[in-house]
Amino acid sequence: MQTPFEIGFGRADITPPSRGMGMMGFGQIGNIAHSAQTPLWARAMFVHDGRGAVVIVVADLCFISKSIHRAVMAELATSHATLGLSEQNVVLTAQHTHSGPGGYSESPFYNATIPGFWPEVLQAIVAGIVASIAAAAAAAVPSELRYGEAAFELDADVAFNRRLAAYARNHDVTSTDDPRLALDRTMRALWATPVATAADGQVSGVFSWFAVHATSIHSDNTALHFDNKGYAAQLAEAELGGVAAFAQGAAGDVTPNNWRHPRVPLARGKFADDDQSARYNGSLQGAKAIEIVRRGGAPVVGAIASAYQEIDMACATADADLADGQSRHTAPGEIGMAMFLGTEEGPGLPLWLLPAQRALIKLRRLGNRDEADVQAPKITWLEATRGRLLGIGQTSRLPRLPLPARVQRVVSEIRDLEHKNAAPWTPHVLPVQLVVIGNVAIAAAPGEFTTVAGRRVRQVVGRELQALGVTHVIFAGYANNYAGYVTTPEEYEAQAYEGASTHLGKWTLPAYLTAFRQLARKIANQPISRREIRDMHAAQ
Repeated sequence: MQTPFEIGFGRADITPPSRGMGMMGFGQIGNIAHSAQTPLWARAMFVHDGRGAVVIVVADLCFISKSIHRAVMAELATSHATLGLSEQNVVLTAQHTHSGPGGYSESPFYNATIPGFWPEVLQAIVAGIVASIAAAAAAAVPSELRYGEAAFELDADVAFNRRLAAYARNHDVTSTDDPRLALDRTMRALWATPVATAADGQVSGVFSWFAVHATSIHSDNTALHFDNKGYAAQLAEAELGGVAAFAQGAAGDVTPNNWRHPRVPLARGKFADDDQSARYNGSLQGAKAIEIVRRGGAPVVGAIASAYQEIDMACATADADLADGQSRHTAPGEIGMAMFLGTEEGPGLPLWLLPAQRALIKLRRLGNRDEADVQAPKITWLEATRGRLLGIGQTSRLPRLPLPARVQRVVSEIRDLEHKNAAPWTPHVLPVQLVVIGNVAIAAAPGEFTTVAGRRVRQVVGRELQALGVTHVIFAGYANNYAGYVTTPEEYEAQAYEGASTHLGKWTLPAYLTAFRQLARKIANQPISRREIRDMHAAQ
């Protein structure tokens, strides 16, 4: 018979004490946090199988930065060494609110509109994440772990594909003009019931994954806010008890905003008031997680296994069968014009800059032709890996212009970082991580994967781990670091916002697929995994 896991959940506040920093997500100079409308939390799940542990964290942040990841792992090694935690078995993710603090990244591009690095913000986040993990480990008791999933009904206004034309380019989708259908409407969840209270159905915690941007709150907001996923967690914790975390899936092209309201700019949620829209969307997510738990799900049985690897994604290779039949590679990071022009729910630079397109094509660097082919047809505005702007070099070479004070602060910040040789502007050495808990696998990636990109990751991992008895694969985005979007090669060709924000070129997704396949094979070939899977089948 399957020995119960030791499972615990923890929660800790990560709201920074300071105010006045820019918020991370929309990249708007005026999107400043002057107050906090809601607290921000880190929630952790600790699972031990008698041999080893795994920890999953969901933080109310836009993304996890390398600074956060490094500091959390260092603190765990120093203060909680007996837990046996490392990069291999700790998954740090963010629920992607765009109304969380900025200033916790060491990458210049993500500090530009904050502006700068805020040590007190990083310290509050790291302390809260570590506290949540410690609380989860301390609360661990023999428990049954269960998995369940359910799709949102079509009339549930919870999520919409915001890039239908790019989505329709994919060879493995049925083209649709309905934004409700061009996405993954399935929520996936893991939850635990302590053995001692199993007869009462007591739930100690639930972690769920569903792909929809946490952008119900827009950039005209000036208060820290946990957005729709925070309200979902609030509802589920009130109804189920314990800790409830609402993590992200492949949300790159998925939005909660599909309405236009009179006299209110941008695409919004169901209501003109953003907080009301966030509550509404969160109530749908929270209710779905409660429904899944109350249906009962299926026991998760088997052993824990994990693998982690950091890859230089500026020169990573992609296996031919995962690309277009040829071996491909990525290129140093570049960010395209469409990224700076924003989306329907988040404004970018003024539209009068569109005519600059022709000039930028002429200015585009005449460097390595192979790299240019990998990035084509992107119109490059910023070479993120090399730290070059507009194809003509660093900002110190640009003319001094009369700019508003806060814009000048942004430009000064970038120039100061250049002077200190702080490069690259966005990271390119990036982590891929795969965790297996019995018959459930979690693939964690450091970016915003589109719907189809995430689906392809789950398919590759599922095929490789099928022999181990893995029946469910969860995709977890915004994990362990962050470097923009990841589209499919077909979507990349459209060079919409998401493709322009895929820093490392057309073959970024196939390179990630190759890396995940390697991790899956590494886990599948671990002797302990094969022994434990035989024991699992014997128990069944």
